[in-house]
Amino acid sequence: MKFLLFFSTLFIVILTSCQPIKYKMPTCIKNKIAEFELHCCDKGANVKEYKFQGENVYVFDHGTCGADMTSQVFSEDCISLGYLGGITGNFKIQGEDFGNAEFKTTCWEK
Repeated sequence: MKFLLFFSTLFIVILTSCQPIKYKMPTCIKNKIAEFELHCCDKGANVKEYKFQGENVYVFDHGTCGADMTSQVFSEDCISLGYLGGITGNFKIQGEDFGNAEFKTTCWEK
């Protein structure tokens, strides 16, 4: 009986302690994604979150429907910080190489 009670309690503790962490995305980014979804490519489009210059930033990549397209970078407050890629091959945002950014998560993809 004690054996059954112990494993039942252990099972309940494990189930309740492993609740998924809910991802909190700024409302303005959610709204931008909804708008972006209407105008992006059918394949390869995505929005990814990075840690860059001490802040969370969001990169909106249009996907693979055209050559030399840029990816727009937004702050958490939906302020455009610049564009990556394109015909010029730009990889700097606010004077710093975006290669220094730390990938956090993919927020949306098509």
